[in-house]
Amino acid sequence: MVLNNVPFFRKFHLLKNFKHWRHSMRQSYYTRTRLELAKNFIFAKPIFTERYLPLVEKINETRFIELVEIRRKTVYGEN
Repeated sequence: MVLNNVPFFRKFHLLKNFKHWRHSMRQSYYTRTRLELAKNFIFAKPIFTERYLPLVEKINETRFIELVEIRRKTVYGEN
């Protein structure tokens, strides 16, 4: 065949198999790492999430508290 003389087509199956192997190895490494992190993640444990939810609600409430009233067209800091 004429295509077998072209280096790309001569090595096509080898490269294709290597890419498939590399992709599957990276995917399995990602999956293992993700599962390991999920096991050790502090908020994945029910005892911590019970106390965490009210804390987040309180933090969100404090975001909207106005500590200083700012009026329009008023210059602050000048004598």
